[in-house]
Amino acid sequence: MSAAPPQSMAGLVDREARFGVVPLLHAQRMYSLVDLAFVAGMFAVATWCYVQGARIATIMTMPQGIASTFGSILAFIALVSLVGVFTARYGLDHWICQRADLGYYGVVVLLAVAMPAAYGWDAINAQIFGNSLAKLLGSAGVDVSGGWWLKGLALLCPLSGLAIALRGPGAVKLATRVMGIVLVAVGVLIVVIMLSSGDLADAWRAEPLSGERADWTTYMLGNEWTIAFVLSWFPVIGSVARLSRTERGANWGLWLGYGVLMACFVAIGIALAHVAGVRGATATGDPTDYMLDVGGPWLGSLALILVGIANVTTSAVGLYATSLSTKVLRPSWRYGRVATFWALYITVMILWGGIWEYYDVFLAVIGVINGPAVALLLADYYVVRRQKYNLRDLFRRGSYRYTRGFNLVAAAAFACGVVAYFAVYDPLAGTARVSAVFDVFTASGFSMLVTAAAYCALAAVPSVRRYLLRDRADGAAVR
Repeated sequence: MSAAPPQSMAGLVDREARFGVVPLLHAQRMYSLVDLAFVAGMFAVATWCYVQGARIATIMTMPQGIASTFGSILAFIALVSLVGVFTARYGLDHWICQRADLGYYGVVVLLAVAMPAAYGWDAINAQIFGNSLAKLLGSAGVDVSGGWWLKGLALLCPLSGLAIALRGPGAVKLATRVMGIVLVAVGVLIVVIMLSSGDLADAWRAEPLSGERADWTTYMLGNEWTIAFVLSWFPVIGSVARLSRTERGANWGLWLGYGVLMACFVAIGIALAHVAGVRGATATGDPTDYMLDVGGPWLGSLALILVGIANVTTSAVGLYATSLSTKVLRPSWRYGRVATFWALYITVMILWGGIWEYYDVFLAVIGVINGPAVALLLADYYVVRRQKYNLRDLFRRGSYRYTRGFNLVAAAAFACGVVAYFAVYDPLAGTARVSAVFDVFTASGFSMLVTAAAYCALAAVPSVRRYLLRDRADGAAVR
């Protein structure tokens, strides 16, 4: 009997995308708790952690920044991890599950705004890659420090990542392993350099980099930025958690990977920024600046190479994962075209260059989109539906079609959350509008609370509840 012909790369990708649509059986799951923690951590940990750390350091001391980072990340990742619990329960991407609370077309609209916003991190990642490559060339006597030169070098990052992603699952799996080793190596190298520099004690006692003493409002402002940073990974939660063998493994794996490991690297970024500050250097958020300054040309060049490799592999893994999540909504889309579209989108953002300049606004966009989305998903599943979906209707335009594909109740609750966000916080000015609320909940936290409360309150109205729970008329609703 002749062996079956090997499947093409496109076939393998389409197979994975279609598996993203149908529920995975437990025998098909591949991640233990440790596996998921590693994979989630590699998604979350990249050079953007150092950018986030440097931004926190501008308004907080090192002790304040580290306490805020661990507190906010570990608290809010616990909420996001609850999404992972039921994606592991059903073996489904949460974008499929979200059809129940947003409607068939409502979830398409949410993905269309949430996914492009999340790609801002890839533009930041690419800019650091360009800076690193420019410094490496500069050390060899080639001056490419001009603005358009830097943008051209930055474009090599998503284009190189696309070349890897287009080679399919095998190449991306190898890229993930390389990325994990290199990112951890960079982090360890930075810690060793900081410890040997003798500047940590002074950095620990230093004031915020802005020169202004931190008060409670600025502390909560830092928490707001960190919460938005955590919510950035909402779009890819389901794609990794659905592969967990157990619900417990999904919960703790996400908490450890997206939570503890990510918090550690942001904390390193905070310390790095303060150490650079006491040395009289500018804390740019680019770790290679500090490495060249303290490590010298040889160690600095090694660090530059490691950061470059890490950024390319991060881009490859990100393009692959988000392209699969996009194909979940319509598996007939060709993977190569989807991945190329997202790579071109990153290219446009790099050429624009505004993400770095409007970093606070970028975080606000993440918070105001993903915060209400997470709150709706949790309130709908755990409170309104009492942990029951109609699996049949998740795959057909039945009761979850609502009103021409949109759940009007969810839309109203989402709008309430958006209004609540801007009512207490001005992201353009980076200031609280209502300090009494912002200083307790932050803007993203308050937005999530209002969204969930509005949805649950509306669901308590009998006619509205019947509208939301029409799936109960079909006996196919299962836990």
